[in-house]
Parts: sequence; structure tokens; C-alpha cells
Amino acid sequence: SSGINAEWAITAGEECLYVLRKWNQRDMMDDLFAKIASTDNSDFITKYFQELDGLDPVQMELMLKLGENKDEMFLKTVLQNLIGKAELGKNVKYLLQRINLVVCSEANNELFITVFNTISNLPDISVADVKFALRLTTKTTRLVMISMQKKIDIEKLSNSNNNPDECSDEDPYGSFSDPDQEDLYDHGYDQEYDSDESNDFNYEDMDENDREECNEYDPFDY
Repeated sequence: SSGINAEWAITAGEECLYVLRKWNQRDMMDDLFAKIASTDNSDFITKYFQELDGLDPVQMELMLKLGENKDEMFLKTVLQNLIGKAELGKNVKYLLQRINLVVCSEANNELFITVFNTISNLPDISVADVKFALRLTTKTTRLVMISMQKKIDIEKLSNSNNNPDECSDEDPYGSFSDPDQEDLYDHGYDQEYDSDESNDFNYEDMDENDREECNEYDPFDY
């Protein structure tokens, strides 16, 4: 399908969200999401996230649902929202926790490195946010290495099946004892971090009403 007009979709989306919140009427939002989901919506999501700092968790979650599996696009959005900033905003941190950084790193490692180099060079970045970024990069790198080793072992298994004389009794998956591997491609894998800043938040820190709205509202439940 052809792409949707981003400006129109943003305006319509805000109106539908207002109706949903004020009167709990979801028909308009369902119809809009069905229309947007059936088209190339990357331009719409990118433009919606241009002012990331002004969005609330519900708005971000709606875009994450709409752009499911577009992790690289969301990482580009993070980079876009780092330009000209002095510190790491809470919404950028929220988005970094909600996208699959392993997939991003494997698909576009140059972008992944650029994003975290940009974060580390923010002039007013706090110690807590340095720790946050370091934990994300360390865990992502470890999971990417696990993924690469898995692929190597699968290839070895395939080759051994093609050459039975070279088979061994070794379990090709036996070397993987890290429980994180099971969630390798899950969105929002555990990325906890230490922070002394009271304004940091993640999904668990949402206002109860916002969290309930996120959990109960499924824009693809037609």
C-alpha cells in the first residue's frame, strides 16, 4: 500500500486519542490504526516522534505497537532526538528500554555505535545515565555474541548432519547456560539500571491510569 499522509495522521491521531481518553470511545482510534497499519507508516511514526520529549508513555506505547518490529527505525528516532541535547532525556531512555537493541546492533551496528557514542558525549550527562548507557551496551554486546555463537553451532550441526562420520555426542546447545538467550529477540528485555534521579521512569513507573490504558488498549484488536 502507498504511504499515509503523516501530517494528516498526526492530527487525526491526536483527536482520536483525546476522544479515547475523555470518553473512553475507541472506535475512532481503532479505525485510524487499521488505516495506518495497512500502509507504509514509517514516515508517520518518525514525524510523530520528532518532539519525543513532549510525549507521554501512552503515546509512545501506541507508536511502538504500530511500529512493531521496526527497531532500527526507532533507534534512528533516538539519534534524531539526541541532536543538540545536553543531557539524556527520560523519554529517550524509555524508548531505549522498549526497543530490541540486539536486533538493531545486528542489522546496523554503525548506527548502534553512533547512538551510544553520541550519548556518552552529551555535555551534561549524569553519572547515572552513563551507567545506564554502559549497561545497555554491555548487555547488548553479550547477547549479540550469544546469537553469533548460536548461528555457528547451528551451522556446525547442519554440517555434521550432512557428514554423519563427523558427528559427535556433544550437545550443540550445551554451552548456552545464560537464561538471557531465551529472550534474545524479545522487545523490552530486562534493561534495569541504577539511577539517583527522581525523574527517571520506565513502564513500571507509569501512572496507574496510564499503565492501565496501555495494557487494556490494543489498537490491533479489531
